[in-house]
Amino acid sequence: MPSDRSNRILSPTLSALVRVAKPEIPAAVEYFGMKVAPYLSLMEEGVAATAEDDDATEKAYQFCNQHGYPILVKGKKQGAAVAHSWLEVSAAMTMRWASELTE
Repeated sequence: MPSDRSNRILSPTLSALVRVAKPEIPAAVEYFGMKVAPYLSLMEEGVAATAEDDDATEKAYQFCNQHGYPILVKGKKQGAAVAHSWLEVSAAMTMRWASELTE
């Protein structure tokens, strides 16, 4: 007799996933009193900006000037680079986004 395995899958609830969603991680703030560092998302409706996107580049440049260095440049899916100057931020954005566009 075939069994219904769908009722045996262990996974977190949607509300639990929302509480640990990056970059804000509400559960870390609520339970551990951690502060979320300033961040800038260059995603629009789930689509990452391209390195050639002048608007995204300007936003990133302004963010760097406002918050200083080092800056952590995170890719859409994985990987991150620490940048200590605008040149490093720009290079990291180009490398991260170019690799993710080819996936």
